[in-house]
Amino acid sequence: MIKILVSKNSMHMHVSREHHPENPERIVRVISALKRHGIRYELHDAGWMDIGEALSIARRIHSRGYIDKILMLSKKAPLNIDQDTYLSSDTLTLALETLYTSYLTALNLGRDIVFYIARPPGHHAGYRGKTRRAYTQGFCIFNNAVAAVHGLIDGGFKNIGVLDFDAHYGNGSMELLYTSRILQVDLHQDTRSLPVFPWNPSEIGAGDGYGYKIGIPLEPGTGDDSFVQVLGIVGRIIEKYNPEALVVSAGFDGFIGDGLTDLVLTEYSYYRIGHMIQSLGTPVIIVLEGGYSRGLDKGLVAFIHGLTRARVTYTSGRSLQGGIARINLARANKIISRVEKYIV
Repeated sequence: MIKILVSKNSMHMHVSREHHPENPERIVRVISALKRHGIRYELHDAGWMDIGEALSIARRIHSRGYIDKILMLSKKAPLNIDQDTYLSSDTLTLALETLYTSYLTALNLGRDIVFYIARPPGHHAGYRGKTRRAYTQGFCIFNNAVAAVHGLIDGGFKNIGVLDFDAHYGNGSMELLYTSRILQVDLHQDTRSLPVFPWNPSEIGAGDGYGYKIGIPLEPGTGDDSFVQVLGIVGRIIEKYNPEALVVSAGFDGFIGDGLTDLVLTEYSYYRIGHMIQSLGTPVIIVLEGGYSRGLDKGLVAFIHGLTRARVTYTSGRSLQGGIARINLARANKIISRVEKYIV
């Protein structure tokens, strides 16, 4: 069964004093798109939340110093944590709600696929908030995807995978799980052209996680033709790993014209991502990361169509330059060949 949960509080809480791309209108856009296409969803009202329990999950993920910092700064809000990330008077409440609901949804996942659409996003939030070499926390407060990983572990799953297809590298999630034997695959625009969250090709994990961390950079101007080629490689490595359950960080900012990246993906790519995830036949929890305009209007709907194998037809778009597909494919094959021997 595929369930779509949309956070009610995300539609009106956590609002910046100035215009900011990460705002409640994102969720309003999602709901409008779902209604327009006749896609059923459940409006999720968290109701009363045990703040202590939510904080206990946060402390399993982030440092005590970082949690204390957020608690202290929240009393002084509204303010900015950094040049990209803000706190309003109710940010702490919503961020904890999103984190805790991600954890609980994973804990009680069963055999379902659940798409939890909430904010703020989380995949840039590391152990101490901002990760090493990163310029900002990228709109993120707590790491919802890693909270979902903890929920799956507490629910008895052992062989867990993480897929991140946000166009920005999920540096926070990678840092937090870097030494864990959990397959992480991150498809993102090459951080040399989008340097806010740097990535190094040599970073394939450490300790028990060595060989289980895969970052695949995509050239600016990457379109559906190249993306789907790389996605096929990703699908095969995930199938080889054979996860008992999967956490997906779903970002739609790679959609052409969404505004914050240089990828030019269309509905075709997002449908194919959803189709690939569904074909794994494994329980999945999906949390929303990026996507700020057209990606939410169009890419997210196509992704759900792929998850449900809806009978719709999308036309594949092309990369902006002829050599992009060759570069992306060669790079992906090289990275996969380096780690494939470790993935069993």
